This record gives sequence, structure tokens and C-alpha cells, in this order.
Amino acid sequence: MEIKFWIEKNWGGSIDLAAVPEVIAAFEEMKLNDNQQAAFWIGCHDEEYVLKIQKDQTLYFIYGENQDLELKVKSRSWDEISSLTSLFINGQFVLLQAQISKLTSDTAGQK
Repeated sequence: MEIKFWIEKNWGGSIDLAAVPEVIAAFEEMKLNDNQQAAFWIGCHDEEYVLKIQKDQTLYFIYGENQDLELKVKSRSWDEISSLTSLFINGQFVLLQAQISKLTSDTAGQK
């Protein structure tokens, strides 16, 4: 079963039934956007998961019954964010949560 997603961009526009090409397009639009506060959200229609991606390469994984929990990581690269986003799009939410937790603890250990 294919997972259905939505995308919301803070510079305008939303997509109710998004797929991988729309996610890639949102990444490219954000990278080209002059607004340093640019961000977009990818949400799962059937689950309580949202991914927020900011231009400064900060990524939030929002989850929980009321979407009241979040994990935040400041990524080292767009490739890393792309990899995490792929986990989200493929419905690998538990693995995504584990990866972000690992990255967060790795970053904390480097300070």
C-alpha cells in the first residue's frame, strides 16, 4: 500500500496528495529561496507523523497521538536530510526516529 503525503511550504503553496517528485521539487525550491527562514512540512495522511525541514538544515520529526512530541536535529548536509526524508517517505518511521536520536546523541557528544 502506497503511503499518502501532503506538503505545506511557508513561502506559499501546498500539495494534498504529494509523491516523491513533489518532495524533490520542494527541496529545490527551498534551496533557491532567498528567505533564510524557508521551511516546508511533509505529513502522512494515515499516520500522526510530520517532518519539518528548514533551509538552515534543521530537521524536526513530529509525532505522537496529538503530534505533541518532536525530535530535532541540525543536519550536517543536504544528503543527510535527503536520506532521512527517504525513510519518512518509505514509511520507516521507527527507523527514522532511531536515526535522528542517534544523530542527536552523536552531535551532543561532539560539543
